[in-house]
Amino acid sequence: MRSRGLYSRESPKAPISAPLRPGAARAGYNRRVDFTYGARQMDSCLSVFTRRGRWVLPMLLLALALSGLALAVPDAGPDPFPAEPILRLDPGGHTAAISRMDVDAGERWAVSGSHDKTVRIWRLADGRLERTLWVPAGAGDLGKVYAVAISPDGGLVAAGGWTGPGADQQNIYIFDRADGRLRHRIPGLPNVVFHLAFSPDGRSLAATLGGANGLRVYGVPTDGDGPLPEVFTDPGFGNDSYWAAFAQDGRLATSSYDGRVRLYGRGFERLADIETRGGKRPFGLAFSPDGRRFAVGYKDSTAVEVLDGQTLAPRFAADTKGADNGDLGSVAWSADGKTLLAGGRYADGDRFPIRRWRIQGQATGPFTEIRPTTNTVMSIRPLRKGAIQTDVVAGTVTRLA
Repeated sequence: MRSRGLYSRESPKAPISAPLRPGAARAGYNRRVDFTYGARQMDSCLSVFTRRGRWVLPMLLLALALSGLALAVPDAGPDPFPAEPILRLDPGGHTAAISRMDVDAGERWAVSGSHDKTVRIWRLADGRLERTLWVPAGAGDLGKVYAVAISPDGGLVAAGGWTGPGADQQNIYIFDRADGRLRHRIPGLPNVVFHLAFSPDGRSLAATLGGANGLRVYGVPTDGDGPLPEVFTDPGFGNDSYWAAFAQDGRLATSSYDGRVRLYGRGFERLADIETRGGKRPFGLAFSPDGRRFAVGYKDSTAVEVLDGQTLAPRFAADTKGADNGDLGSVAWSADGKTLLAGGRYADGDRFPIRRWRIQGQATGPFTEIRPTTNTVMSIRPLRKGAIQTDVVAGTVTRLA
């Protein structure tokens, strides 16, 4: 019988196995990744669109990652978590790829998770770093944060990723946003956590996993204290699952590299399960604000599809002509639901554009492009006012006029 392995995100599938040492100290990150980012060009691009008065760009939050970043296989050993404290210098921002980002319902805080093994909390009012959260870490991939979410009221921050030394030893950490205290640990997950999402009412936390391990949903206590019981699981996926998205009414959708998108009701009953048409590796998902439309991006194509938000029946595809490389795997809707946005590994010269379409009935109108970055767009978050962007070199969040 072949043993189960634990796999790093988009890295060679190398299993690891070692015991977890309770109460172990945090380790330092062993490698810094530096790359170039054009903050001035994004500022100028956004200024042109607002000054010409074509439309007011909604607040836009981007998580960016180095395209083609190689993830090292962690060193297996008798004790992956060092027993002795290791000094870590905090430069005030992320020093490696940002995997995910999230924002609370009141748009007061943004949280970002990174391969540098930290979660950072930013104040959206002024873009300042409020707090850095350090997850337990060891050598290699151990401690890399692939998933992060903030509860709608801004009280809790959830983090997951490669957070344990082997199969059935992965963890989700729940932190107090205000004081950084580790409030809960959800242990024993069978593989790495690729995505986390709180429901709009804050009562549920969804997690999607690597391998054929599917979806877990946990109940969140109303006061934020006490354990988070598992209230639903769907392990019947055929491959990694990289995304989960809630609609405002509590419905939940997931994507998986088994080529399927699944839709669940408010009680997590299965409503729909479809084979995707735009590609074999559906990635990013987004419900429109009214829940009537549902966007899907892919990692193996530049297709962006819009499905019916209630049934997942196909409605229309976005115009992606000219996007002849990479992908537009990360998708989002503007706050008013009238604009669809997508970005990813699609590159035009040395830039990685975000394409945006105004919705015209049951189709997308002509597209325009924002050209903010020289690296892969990992996630997009439109907000209500102004514009926000993340500078990956400094690892900071910057307010743009």
